[in-house]
Amino acid sequence: MRQIRGRGDAGFYDYKGIREIEAHRGKFVIVAKETKPLKTLMTGLAYKEASRHFAVAECSYQPHRWPHPYRFIVVRKSLPEEESPQSTLFTSGRYSYHVFVTNFRLSPIAVYRFYNDRAAIELIIKELKADYPLAKIPPGQFAANEAYFHLLLFAYNLTN
Repeated sequence: MRQIRGRGDAGFYDYKGIREIEAHRGKFVIVAKETKPLKTLMTGLAYKEASRHFAVAECSYQPHRWPHPYRFIVVRKSLPEEESPQSTLFTSGRYSYHVFVTNFRLSPIAVYRFYNDRAAIELIIKELKADYPLAKIPPGQFAANEAYFHLLLFAYNLTN
């Protein structure tokens, strides 16, 4: 049996889902909702520079109504002069913060990189819509649509 490994945006930040993943011995990285207590905690952490543009930190934190603390990874990115606060989730001073809850035993930067790998599929879907007729799946029977989709993916994979 293979291990479940999941990535989720803030919509998956719920203990019920995390409990279910853990019940199947799965690993996860989920974007945390930045509550006031969490914001207070993360601005006071000791950050380790990961590159010129961002630093990482980790802490143990127990969200309200969760039965025990979890490992939280915080990524702090420097804001350029022209960036507006609208383009970030949470800003404080000259930084934006992105927070993840995880049960992986990887370094904080490895957790961040694992989470960011999720975006690759979005680029493939965009390419399939632009260069292949994915956006024009003929309506009709489910089985026919499924076969059409698989043929498009096969053509895409052959090309690549």
